[in-house]
Amino acid sequence: MPVIPLSEERKKGLQNLIVKSGNPWHINSEEFVGLTVALSIFGVLVGSAVIALGVIPSMIPPIVLIIFMGAAGAALPYSTYNSRKETRTKAIEKELPEALDLLTITIASGQAFEFALENIIRQLPEGILRTEFGKVVVELQAGSTLEKSLTDFSHKFESSDLESFTRAVIQTSKLGSDVTETLTQQADFVRSNYEARIEAMISRLETTMFIPLIITMLPAFMIIFIAPTLASISEFLF
Repeated sequence: MPVIPLSEERKKGLQNLIVKSGNPWHINSEEFVGLTVALSIFGVLVGSAVIALGVIPSMIPPIVLIIFMGAAGAALPYSTYNSRKETRTKAIEKELPEALDLLTITIASGQAFEFALENIIRQLPEGILRTEFGKVVVELQAGSTLEKSLTDFSHKFESSDLESFTRAVIQTSKLGSDVTETLTQQADFVRSNYEARIEAMISRLETTMFIPLIITMLPAFMIIFIAPTLASISEFLF
């Protein structure tokens, strides 16, 4: 895989995408760009082969097909990583409210945040949040500070809810305040945001479902309204 040198700004942006996507292909930022270039060239070669075989309609200009195939190849890594990032974000935001409720109950029983976090892991369902909380606990046991562990955890996801939770816990810990009330507020806040996103998706779904309905009704519409008109015109002309 070709490795291409990058500017610091470009490298930082790609590294951010790689981290928040979970890096499914296990590559660094230079390899990511190299893969993008390689797939773009591969797309151009595939497009050229298709043209040489003569299997495309004559109405499609060859240069358009070549450009499209090259762009599709270049876009594949970005599309894959952005899709993975969104999937991870949705999963963490779905699982977070329940975890905060468990944390609140456990801390209210008298345990410190670090011990409560370790105890609730076994009660959480299998998922990405359980895995990441486990990593936070391991880091804390290895001597990392709560601020660093939670900050690193937050940076792995593109979630404002998760960022709000970690920031609130860190701030409460610094002030020496009771974290129970903070967690209760964060649980309500995260749950409200999640429900709002679900409602927004449902409202968009109604509009989205209307599109295939129109498409399926179009042939019937043409038969009922357009066909008689065309028949009348043909009778008039011939």
